Amino acid sequence: MPVLRWLVSCLVFFIFPFLLLAYGMGNHWSAIETDARDREFKQLDGLILRLVRDVDPGSYLYNLLQASFQRCIGQKNWKAAVEVEFSLLRERFPGMIELVALDKDGRLLQSVSDLTGGEEAIRNLYFVMRAFQIENVPLEKALQRLLPGTLRFLGPCAAKDQIVTAHGSLCEGQMAAHRRFYLPEVASQGFLFVFFDRIPEWGVIATWDQARKLNGMLAVRGMKTGVFDISGERFRVPFPPWKTAVFDDGDWRHFEFEGKLFSVFALNPTGRVWASSSRRHLPDLSVERGAFCALGSLMVGALFWWSFPSDHGERLMPLRTRLILLFIFACGLPLLVIQLMGRDYIRDLHHKRVVEYQDLGERLLRSFDTLFHQRRSVLERVLTRRFRKLRFNTANERRVTEKVFNRILTACKTLGAGLVDEKGSLIWKFNDPRKHGELRSQKFLATLIKGVLAKINRTDAGENIDTAGLFMDSLTGLGDPIEQVAGQVGHIINFLKGQRQTWSYFLPIHRDGPLYRFMLAILWKSGDLENILLSRIFRHAEHHNPEITFYAKVPTFSEEVMVQAIPFKRRLQSIIQAVDARNAPTFDHIDFGSRRFLVVGLKSREMGGACLLAIKDDSRIRDEVARVRGQLLLFSLLCVGISTFLGVSLGRHFLEPIGNLSRGVEAINRRNFDFRIPIVSRDELGVLSSTFNDAMSGMSELEIGRIGQEILFPNRGWRRGEYQIDARTLPASELSGDYFDLQVLPDRRILFLVGDVTGHGVPAALVMAMAKAVFVGEIGRAHEPHDFLRPLHKILLRTMKKRRMMTCFIGILDPKRNRLTCSNAGHNFPVIFRRDGSIEQLEDSCMPLGSWKTAKFESFETQIGKGDRFLLYSDGLVEALVDGMPIGVNTLIEAVAGECLAPDPKETCERLLSWHHRLVGDSLQSDDITMLVLARKNDDS
Repeated sequence: MPVLRWLVSCLVFFIFPFLLLAYGMGNHWSAIETDARDREFKQLDGLILRLVRDVDPGSYLYNLLQASFQRCIGQKNWKAAVEVEFSLLRERFPGMIELVALDKDGRLLQSVSDLTGGEEAIRNLYFVMRAFQIENVPLEKALQRLLPGTLRFLGPCAAKDQIVTAHGSLCEGQMAAHRRFYLPEVASQGFLFVFFDRIPEWGVIATWDQARKLNGMLAVRGMKTGVFDISGERFRVPFPPWKTAVFDDGDWRHFEFEGKLFSVFALNPTGRVWASSSRRHLPDLSVERGAFCALGSLMVGALFWWSFPSDHGERLMPLRTRLILLFIFACGLPLLVIQLMGRDYIRDLHHKRVVEYQDLGERLLRSFDTLFHQRRSVLERVLTRRFRKLRFNTANERRVTEKVFNRILTACKTLGAGLVDEKGSLIWKFNDPRKHGELRSQKFLATLIKGVLAKINRTDAGENIDTAGLFMDSLTGLGDPIEQVAGQVGHIINFLKGQRQTWSYFLPIHRDGPLYRFMLAILWKSGDLENILLSRIFRHAEHHNPEITFYAKVPTFSEEVMVQAIPFKRRLQSIIQAVDARNAPTFDHIDFGSRRFLVVGLKSREMGGACLLAIKDDSRIRDEVARVRGQLLLFSLLCVGISTFLGVSLGRHFLEPIGNLSRGVEAINRRNFDFRIPIVSRDELGVLSSTFNDAMSGMSELEIGRIGQEILFPNRGWRRGEYQIDARTLPASELSGDYFDLQVLPDRRILFLVGDVTGHGVPAALVMAMAKAVFVGEIGRAHEPHDFLRPLHKILLRTMKKRRMMTCFIGILDPKRNRLTCSNAGHNFPVIFRRDGSIEQLEDSCMPLGSWKTAKFESFETQIGKGDRFLLYSDGLVEALVDGMPIGVNTLIEAVAGECLAPDPKETCERLLSWHHRLVGDSLQSDDITMLVLARKNDDS
């Protein structure tokens, strides 16, 4: 049972609180590490986004080719310079770049060229570009020099003027039956024509080339970046490729491998961009964890050390200390639980509210795609209903129609609009021609509408339509625009012409019989239509969600759509880049001043890849968290108040009385029996205090008795001539039942005695006082030791009725004759340690005093030689227990003979008491101890 009680106490008051504290601290440290890891992953994500943003493969390769071309122009040896520059590029981009180089006369440089056909077409293109860019021939005349073979070699591609003028970007087209990118560059020294296939990993290679240069700056920060392609072995990676093998384009992966943090971005289905950093930037909490474990181990060790007894007995903790510790655990444990669980609840509450907003923001942004499509459909129906019945027959009808056009098209914020008849003639246009487009675009629009009307009316267009021209000027570059428009009349469609994206609406009107005579074309610049529709969508959404601000950015012309002004708009660019790079929702935040804004981003599918953002100030979340934290603080203060009240009550009703009792015990140890405990209550502790005061009164009386008893004892030391006597007594209680005395008889002999009354305390002390009176009264009348014993024996028999007996050894020393006359009434046998080393016990003895009426007492004599030592003691010295067994007379004799015997009786007594204390330790003394040592000097000493 004691072991079980100890285990339960340890579990309740130590192990459970410590485990709870360890759980709370572990969660706190894990949260710190998670936040630091998330911040590090965010830095790695930003590094990848910067790399992906800065490395558009087409622009990057174009800049490299332009830089190499400019370096070649500055060299005298054109051929050698070209060979050096492009050999380096071929090494950096193996298997991608092909080059055709001509000198200024149009001759092919065989050593640096990769051309396997089409030499005449390349030469013709060189002469045309040279005429326009160097010889300043007008563009129209220069284009007339393009041979049909050159156009067939280039195939369907961008416009001829873009080929000749070389606007400063890579051109995409079909060359020799392959989809390729090419870049023609002309100089006074010659001509370079670079082309390459767009292989699946060309973006990976371009990104790797840029990452290789960036790693030099990242090395000092312990970071590194790179790329790889899971479909090949072109690039080596510092982690197993299977970790990033299966996930979608634009997705991210975060993981830890071999002590490093990795962030991986899916550049394309097989290409990956990665960035890594070491863990040295993360907080190392191993010291805190180690210190906590060491503290716990120390406390467990201290608990075990305290719980098991030592060699000196059981370790006891003061009751007052135990009550204080119990109070600390009883009051501190709930407070600890409140703080730890409250902190976890606050963290979970904040995370829950953030996730709720992120879910709401994602749902709203996804709904905008559907709403954009619905509102675009509504706009289509409104335009069709308003324009379908318009006529152009009379001047009045024309004025009404133009008025309707101007009013509606102004409200729709169009880029431009035009009305074309079945002959391809532009009969009306809306807005300034500079805003509507160039002449070439109007000509293309008229030609396109002429073909569309013929397609709808199922009539002949009247002349052959330049289908090749339409292909070269098509908005998509991939299909017949007449077929596309004819199949989408009455709908708003998205067209891309070169780098220009527009929303277009085509509607045939003024039907004359079965045929349509006119077609209306309305154009919106990319971003304008989104602005019109999204503004209304955002305004409606913000009306129902006033805490959320919406923002959109259309990538083609970087158009912005927002209802409310955003003061930190520039800081949204990094989030927009992240949204544009990935296909999944993006969650982030922006700290602006003392406020934090939560941002949810999503890439639109219906609006040409527009980036949609939902922004919310988290002040309401922080207010809720602050409110819960305040409630937690208030509850904690309430617990502290209750604990304080209980502590004051505990101190007044328990600790103060216990402290008073403790001070009373200390007063007893100081033998200050006048000390009294103040009684502060009438409960059990008050009764105990009153009882303690009564006991102190009794002890005060005992102290008076003890003082009186000490007066009855003679001086410890006696010296005369060759003889010295010293004695010690250690009472087991306040009053001793042992008695020793030294008296000088009238004939100058020395009387000494040691008596031991049965028991100890007050009764034994009274018998001892009576014996003292009897012995003093007999001085002068008695001459032999047994003469002193007989009268005391009779008195004890008459008064004590055998209830109290007394052993006594009395000796009379004659210093002149060196003779000791003794009588022993049942006392322990004295021991004589002779000079020659022999040991003698005086074993003559009679019955104890007061034991038997017919007891007879006799005396005997012995000689005390020079250097002899005489030891007389009471039974308390040899009957003390060591390991459950009494010390015994033999052990005493061996100790005295071996280590305790000294020439001076006083030193012998001190050694003997010290030896006895070492044996019994601090155990309770069960009987009075008395010893007397008589020594005769040795002449040789």
